[in-house]
Amino acid sequence: MAQTREQIHEGLQLRLQIIALEDAGKYEEAQALRKAKIPLPPYTAKLIRDQIGVEYLRNSGYDLSLAEAKFGKDWLDRPNGWRGRLNRAGPARHGN
Repeated sequence: MAQTREQIHEGLQLRLQIIALEDAGKYEEAQALRKAKIPLPPYTAKLIRDQIGVEYLRNSGYDLSLAEAKFGKDWLDRPNGWRGRLNRAGPARHGN
């Protein structure tokens, strides 16, 4: 889905605001703004959930809207599906 000029402008303004905070030494404020306003990519969010945990992700302040759109609203509460499939199926076998 293509972004409008207004959305692009808003995104650039946000990034400039984050850079200004970092330049001023306000790293925690910059990180909080980045987490709250820039959605985490879906598979990055899923990796964090699977490797670090659900509670961390819930308490992190990250914008999870893209992950919710891709995996559904209840994705954090569902079991780790891909790892479970790999464990049940065993290793891949080629040529047999």
